[in-house]
Amino acid sequence: MAHLVKTKFSILSFSVLLSVLVTALQASFYRTPTIKKWDAEEQLTWKDFRDIPVPFSRYAATVSSRIHLDYNEESERYFAYAGQNDVESWVYEEDDYLLRHEQYHFNITEIHARKLNDYLSTTGDISKEDAENKLSEIGEEMNSMQERYDAETDHSLKVPNQAYWEFKIDSSLQAYEDNGIITDQLSGLSIQFYKPTSQISGINDSTVAYRGFTMKGYKMAFMIASYQHTGVTEEGVESYYDTFLKNDSVQEVNRKWGSIWGYPYLEVNKINEELTQEYWDRIFLYGNEIFFSRAMAPYDSVYRGYEQIKTSFFDGISFIDSRDYWINKAAKKKGKTNFAHSSRTVSEEGEGIITYCVQEASNTYFKPPFLDEEGNLYIAFDIIAHPEDSVVYNAAVINEQEMYKWKPDSVEQLLILPDSVLPDTEFGLEFGYVLKKDALSPCFQYYKQSGRIAPN
Repeated sequence: MAHLVKTKFSILSFSVLLSVLVTALQASFYRTPTIKKWDAEEQLTWKDFRDIPVPFSRYAATVSSRIHLDYNEESERYFAYAGQNDVESWVYEEDDYLLRHEQYHFNITEIHARKLNDYLSTTGDISKEDAENKLSEIGEEMNSMQERYDAETDHSLKVPNQAYWEFKIDSSLQAYEDNGIITDQLSGLSIQFYKPTSQISGINDSTVAYRGFTMKGYKMAFMIASYQHTGVTEEGVESYYDTFLKNDSVQEVNRKWGSIWGYPYLEVNKINEELTQEYWDRIFLYGNEIFFSRAMAPYDSVYRGYEQIKTSFFDGISFIDSRDYWINKAAKKKGKTNFAHSSRTVSEEGEGIITYCVQEASNTYFKPPFLDEEGNLYIAFDIIAHPEDSVVYNAAVINEQEMYKWKPDSVEQLLILPDSVLPDTEFGLEFGYVLKKDALSPCFQYYKQSGRIAPN
């Protein structure tokens, strides 16, 4: 009898539970959905998941998003957008990492909405039937990518693979935007980034000036820096790395040479078992400069997600000839590139004799001076060791005699000497900047670089 009572009670409890679930599902079914359009500045929150969780599901959350097709009366064209349906999206237990996984499902929908818009904007007049057919075709591609995303990340459980898919999806979104390429016009370095970057510059322990960028994302850290005119040849790259860039506190596991875009590189893989971190260093030689790049990730011996991100990051590095950039910049600054002319030691009214304490120092990161087709000399550099407001003027000196002075810019410096003031034969060139005079100093501090220029 007791067994019968328990059985009846269990059936009754299950019936009540089922009744509650049916009632809840009915309420969810009749609830008016809110379609949230994809917006890079307005990410999903758990408030956008209003559906009742599916009973006994092995998944922790589900987001419902699809491509919507609409018509613009003014432009008389069809357009697409990605939208998320809140009453078809649900969650069992709220977690930030899980929310990001669902956000990237939504991002995949946005990728394919952009692909459809790309087609609609370049196809001219198109019927509603043709637009819907294309929507159906791209929708199948989207569903396939959504399935691969879940399969390869195991619904976010494989953390390195989740990181790689986030990187991959960000890359695809960026392909429809500004492509994320950042170029340093002084060094010629061009690199693609997928997250906000920070610019770095300084002088290392070997008194070599450097400039570069850093980025954090996907549980990784990235950096690349160019080191000014080290005089290293391709044969000396490994020696330079071992002397100045190698970290003996980590274990080196692999070293190899490779080539990309016609540029040879040395790549070194290292593991810090104590900190469970893995490093990849890639060193390029371009012109007279060393370009040192690094990717750092949590050490994982099972999945290749971090290594795939590293490879994509390194392969996004290239180099350009930036002379046209500086020539065009000069053209836009007409009237702002005027200079004053004097000898290095002069007498100026009211100030007596001006004396310079000259220092050959790596206080600037500079582009090698060059001549344009008309014979004008361009000198571009960045002041690294001193703040711009401490500089009284920039300077260039020809053959240690004729000094030309410019007011400093707030950012990178550009000095232009017209063909009319340059010697016809090879000449010595100094360039740099002069600091404001210290009351206790007997002279103006003049920091310079020097070399020789051969006219065209």
